[in-house]
This record gives sequence, C-alpha cells and structure tokens, in this order.
Amino acid sequence: MTDKKKAPLTPEESNRRDKQILDSLMEASMISLADSILAEWKAYLNGEGETILGQEVSFNRAILLQLQKAVSTREDTYRQLLVLVHEHTNQIVQLKKGYEDLCKAYDENKLLHLELGTRQKKHVETCDKNFLKLKEQVENLMRRL
Repeated sequence: MTDKKKAPLTPEESNRRDKQILDSLMEASMISLADSILAEWKAYLNGEGETILGQEVSFNRAILLQLQKAVSTREDTYRQLLVLVHEHTNQIVQLKKGYEDLCKAYDENKLLHLELGTRQKKHVETCDKNFLKLKEQVENLMRRL
C-alpha cells in the first residue's frame, strides 16, 4: 500500500479553483433569479413561443439586475474609497507639516549647539588665559619672597 499525498495547490491553481467555485455560485444565483422572474411572468405567457421568449427575457432581466447591483456596489466602493483617499491626503499634509516643523526645530537645535560649543570654547580659552596670568603672578610673587 502506498500513501500518495496530494501536493499543495499552487497559487494559480488555487485561484482557478476559487474562480470556478465563484462562477458556479454566480451561475446558480443567476438561474435562480431568472426562474423567479419567469415565475412572476408565467401567468401572462400563453403559448410555447411566449414561454421560450419569457425564459430568454427573464434570463436577460436577471443579468441586467446583477449588473445594476454590481454597478451600485462599485459606485459605493468608489465613494468610500474617495472618502478614504481624502482622509489619507489630509493625514499626509499634516505629516508633511509636522516633518517640516521637526526639521526646522532640528536645525535650530544644531545652531544652538554650535553657538553653545563656540561660547564654551571661548570661555575655556578665556579661563585658561586668566589661569596662566594668575599662575605667572603667583610665580612672580613666589620669586620675590
């Protein structure tokens, strides 16, 4: 006895299988809708020709209803998408402004650090000069003594 395991489906095979399932479900719902439309018209159809024509027209009507539903759904989706895009655009504008403010603050911070470093360097140099003068004065006083 050999146990053969089925290899997992590739994405293409999986998509094809899903599309077949959706197509069969769509076909079944379409036929069901056409049958319900035909059932409403059945009382008004007298002959065999009218019945055949009624079947064709009911199927076409079902297709039209499905298309109208799809267009309506797509329109709602586009409307929601536009609202979402508008919200994201506003967020992007706010983020850009925040980023510009952050860059400006960073540049100001760099300048402040540069100024502090420059002042500190000058202060250290001044203190060194003063200490050297004091050292010389102390050495001169020590020599005199």
